Amino acid sequence: MTSTYNIDRGAEFRRLPLPPVSGPQHVLLVDDDSNFRMIVHITLKKLGYAVSVAGSAEDAAEIAAQNKDIQLLMTDVAMPGMNGVELAEKIWEIQPHVKVLYISGFPLNAVAGMGVATGSVHFLQKPFQPAQLDERIKVILAGA
Repeated sequence: MTSTYNIDRGAEFRRLPLPPVSGPQHVLLVDDDSNFRMIVHITLKKLGYAVSVAGSAEDAAEIAAQNKDIQLLMTDVAMPGMNGVELAEKIWEIQPHVKVLYISGFPLNAVAGMGVATGSVHFLQKPFQPAQLDERIKVILAGA
């Protein structure tokens, strides 16, 4: 973590944390179900996140190429064409810092066959509550 120093009691220095980065954290939401996408988009906005939305992996890849401030890719695993795992790999080629939250209506063991590594992946099964989503995103962005 970057710090700044403040003079305290003469020549003694005390380490102070820098203020948090201003502005909301940017989530790229990708899901081929338009109703689900709309609900989650609204939820993320209410939770204070900046949100870009795509209905396909191809559209999401274009958005990621144009927006270098995305911190989190939130993607459905099973989508027509390119799946969520393939999308994450494509985005990491241009933005290796982006973290990923996979979502699916299928349980984690069912999506393992689609390339999701079940041991070290952030996954949230649909349906989920706004509080669950917010907590999971905060954990992922904090690096845990």
